[in-house]
Amino acid sequence: MATTKIHARALLRASGGPRYAIALAVDALGTGLLRPFLLLYGVMVLRLSASATGIAMTTGVVMGLVCMPAVGRWLDRGARSTVVAASMLVRVLGVALLLAAPAGHVWLFATAALFLGIGNQAWPAAHAALVATVAHGRERDAALAGGRALRNAGLGAGALLATACLTGGTTALQALAAATGLAYLAAATLAWSVRLRARPAAVPPNGGAAGPHLGCVRCWPPTWSTSSVSTSPKSRCLWSW
Repeated sequence: MATTKIHARALLRASGGPRYAIALAVDALGTGLLRPFLLLYGVMVLRLSASATGIAMTTGVVMGLVCMPAVGRWLDRGARSTVVAASMLVRVLGVALLLAAPAGHVWLFATAALFLGIGNQAWPAAHAALVATVAHGRERDAALAGGRALRNAGLGAGALLATACLTGGTTALQALAAATGLAYLAAATLAWSVRLRARPAAVPPNGGAAGPHLGCVRCWPPTWSTSSVSTSPKSRCLWSW
């Protein structure tokens, strides 16, 4: 049985390019810093009860799932890197609210958990759509697997770093939250700079369901094509300024 080797450079291109790979790593590191310790932040820093903190976090996750149809419609219109960047910026807002919340204020914590939940739920779908736009077949599968491995490594590194800092008490948790917000902001800037879009699916005149139509309107690198006409890496993308 013949096997196809995927070189590191091709895998990097299939994953969205170098800047996008860095954005994934920074985002994962920031998520690992705070996400496992959000419950502790609510209890130790904001002096909330464990039950109120857990309910707020659960509500954030559920509301994130409720927002997924809207994210899907945005992706259907062709947005790719913008959706990824937006999922990160929403979490920046959540961290900002977390830092601004005074002790005992459960509603600000709940709002922060809501934005963090929306961003955490929207990111996987946005990332998968972006990779599927720039890669196909085995390269797409390898890119998704590589992105997952990179994210798991970043989450682990962030969690280990955060665990080492927990001895600093509430001040350390606030510093971790601030570092998380800065990491999300840097990752969003890098993801947005890729500026990748896909051609939206055309709606048939009879009002039937639209067929899939992936086409790179603007991508990184500029010589990597995902046109529906040709999927050869030698083809050129269409650029829109």
